[in-house]
Amino acid sequence: MLLCQDITLALCYSRFMTCRLCLSKAEPFGARDGGYAECGVCGYIQKTTDRLPREEDEKQRYLAHHNDPNDPSYRSWMLGFVQTAVLPWLKPGMRVLDFGCGPSTLMEKLVTQSGMIGSSYDPFFLPETPWSKSQWDAIIMHEVAEHLANPLQTLSMVASCLKPGGILAIRTAFAPQERSNFLSWWYRLDTTHVGFFRARSLQQWATSQSLVQVFNNGVDSITFQDRKTEM
Repeated sequence: MLLCQDITLALCYSRFMTCRLCLSKAEPFGARDGGYAECGVCGYIQKTTDRLPREEDEKQRYLAHHNDPNDPSYRSWMLGFVQTAVLPWLKPGMRVLDFGCGPSTLMEKLVTQSGMIGSSYDPFFLPETPWSKSQWDAIIMHEVAEHLANPLQTLSMVASCLKPGGILAIRTAFAPQERSNFLSWWYRLDTTHVGFFRARSLQQWATSQSLVQVFNNGVDSITFQDRKTEM
């Protein structure tokens, strides 16, 4: 029965698709939960468009996350990212945006406590923040990139709002290299996770935006800096 299911999935997703990150050809493949496509150029893996969640379902899923800003372990996890992927390239008083903050502004508080001027934006919970009309010394996308239905458009818009020498710090679990490992990966099962990056996926995109990698922990965190002008 499982063999028949696998054959059906292979037939359903046999046509090539376009990578939503680099616009190259992406090869579809099936999993038990539905269809995916993997880019042969940048390595980005995306869920098929028919699996993108509705906005209301997406918001409800975010509200169901157990990300308690008062939980010491959660705060430590967030602060660790700030200390390794953000602060080494900043000076006190610089402006930092948490893009896609969700229902909590913990990241803003952490960077403010570190001497920065923090702000938060989220399309569901803080849509009024006029982030795109400003230039930022740093923009943080913490567990956000995997939710982007149009990563090329959103990432490029975010990058355009960096000051010369500004940094973009991204945390998203990097997809396993082997297909079998990807299929057994827990991270892909969240219904709001619609795209999965390898480090090279983001590196290739960053090069097109005049950004250079300055940090990569090889697991889930990567930082790019605008290289047109030094800070």
